[in-house]
This record gives sequence, C-alpha cells and structure tokens, in this order.
Amino acid sequence: MGLVPGQLAELAKSDPDRLRAALIRYAQELQGEGRLPSYIAKTFVGIKSWLRFNRAKFEDFPRLRVVPGESLLEERVPTQEELRRILSTYNARSRVVALFMAHSGVRPGVLAAADGSDGLRLGDIRDLVLKPEPRFERLPFHLVVSGRLSKTSAEYHTFGTPELADALLAYLAERRARGEDLSPSSPVARVEPMGAGTKLRERSKTDFVTTAMMMRGLRGGLKALLPSARTYVFRAYCSTQMVSARIDRDVREAILGHSLGVSGRYNLSKKLHPSVIEELRREYAKAVSYLESGRPKEDRATQGGPGDRTRERRRSPAQG
Repeated sequence: MGLVPGQLAELAKSDPDRLRAALIRYAQELQGEGRLPSYIAKTFVGIKSWLRFNRAKFEDFPRLRVVPGESLLEERVPTQEELRRILSTYNARSRVVALFMAHSGVRPGVLAAADGSDGLRLGDIRDLVLKPEPRFERLPFHLVVSGRLSKTSAEYHTFGTPELADALLAYLAERRARGEDLSPSSPVARVEPMGAGTKLRERSKTDFVTTAMMMRGLRGGLKALLPSARTYVFRAYCSTQMVSARIDRDVREAILGHSLGVSGRYNLSKKLHPSVIEELRREYAKAVSYLESGRPKEDRATQGGPGDRTRERRRSPAQG
C-alpha cells in the first residue's frame, strides 16, 4: 500500500476515506494475483489489531465474499502408502515430527513453541527410558501433553505407535552420537547442530527448535506428493485413521487434545486414574494398524497379539 505502519493509524484517525480507498486497491491487487478472499481477510485481521493497539477507530473495511474452507477444497489426507513415501524423504527429526502429528495427533505448537522457548520434552514420554541407552518399556507408548503446551490449556493424554517409537529411537541415537547428553528435560525436536552465529541460533536461543523452522522441514516432501496439502494434514491423517478404526468419538477427541464438550468434561477432562489411561491405551492400540505406514499389513498385529514387538510389556513390581 506504500505506507509505513504508523501511517495506517494516522489515516484511520485523520482521513478514513483515503484509508478505505487504499484498502480497496490493495484487495483488488491481491485478487488480481489470484489470492483468495480468505487470504485477504486474514491480512485485514492484522490491520484491525494494529489499529486497535493505536486506539484508532476504523471499521470501514472492504467487504469480501469469504467462502469457508475454500482454500482447502483440493487438500486431502494421505493414504498409508503415501505417508510412507513422504516420510522416506525426511531427515530423522522431520520424520519424528511428522509421525508425532500423524500418529499421536499433536499440534505443531505442542512440539515446538513459535519462539523456540519451549516444547515437548523427552520426560513427557512416560514409557521412554533414557539410561543406559534410550528404549521403550511399553508400546503403544504413553505421552502426556501438559497444560503449558495444550491449546485448551488443559493436560491431555495421547499415545504413540511402534513405528513412531522406532523413528524416535533412531533420532535419539543420532543425537547421542553427536555427543548430546539426553535427559528428561531435553526437547523431542531439537535445533540442528549448526554454528552459533547462524540464523537458526539467533531465532532459537535454547535447544528447542521454533515452530516455523520445524514445519519448514516437512513441506518439501509433502508438497512433492500432495501439492495442495498443508503440513497440518498430518494431524488430519491421525483423526481420519482413527475414524476408520472406529475409535470411540470421545476417546478420539481426547487423544487429539480437543475441547471435549459436556460429556467429555465430566469423563475425560479430570485427573485420570491409571486404569482409565490404560483403557485409553487399549483403545488407541486398535488404531495402530490403521496409523502405521512402515510395516507390511501381515506384520501389523494388534497390541497384545502373540509374538509381535508391539505387545504391551508388563512392568515388574520393582518398576511399579
């Protein structure tokens, strides 16, 4: 629009008609470039917020015919085979991130904060033992998403498949080989080992990667196979596959960390007894064969089946 931010606020106060004319031209130019009204409307949200911050009253924005979901009409969830092919293009960290979204259903913001200040930690994975070397005591493994990472600010429980467990162990082996001392406070998705003066270090002053950097690593392999898909489609894959596995709706919504409504608030939003968590684990186990992409179907036995490494391993009394 040829304006600096301060001029937006000044125009809103002194010459609102000129600002409206500028916004109309701006919207027309973006539409000429093929941008959808929903995209333009999102930029208007930012302008409205800036004007409110500067105490400039202005509501005369151009009207846009926004069609809900228009930008997602061509997007679809990958199949299990397509997920396998996408994962094969990723490095160890990106494979782990994609699988946490696709199998555990976590949001990107659970794995990494926007500013790289926080994120999912190895200690949040309750069945992961780090010493003397990383291993899982039980599969499917149990993951606790704390309220500080949850979109609803409420703690919730989800789980992970053997395929995700294998990917995470391979990733942790790489990090140990580089000399990292893994601990419960270590991030699940860590900044890549780059020099201290790089952009990555400047944008993330901790060991946690930023959300933007983390998701950037997923786009190439995903877009090559599904050009219209956003990275959030991995989480949609988790929900879709659990529907296919006929997982109870309340259980599915709880695993995805959604707001649960009245019935869920009474049943699954309170502090859960260990027996309830085990029931959730058994329900999740029914979906493992629908979620996993890496093993032949004949090997994808349901948890508890004979001879399969996905069978739940009983703790000894000493382990509690």
